[in-house]
Amino acid sequence: MAQQVKKHYLSDIGISFTGVAGPDSIEGKEVGTVYISICDPNDQCHTYLFHFNGDRETIQRRVVKKGLELLFQLLKE
Repeated sequence: MAQQVKKHYLSDIGISFTGVAGPDSIEGKEVGTVYISICDPNDQCHTYLFHFNGDRETIQRRVVKKGLELLFQLLKE
């Protein structure tokens, strides 16, 4: 998905999020299971798995913050 984001917006970096924010688990995945993927300028994609706690809104907020942190780390390199 991150590659498609990069391609669609003609950007150097793409980021995507998918997972289960709740309130119920889906396809055997527990609430709070989230994947964040970042596709860098060299078309290398990095995917990270996280498990967050909290209600739906809290999980969504934490996921976005983690995504921004990962982007910052990539840009710092």
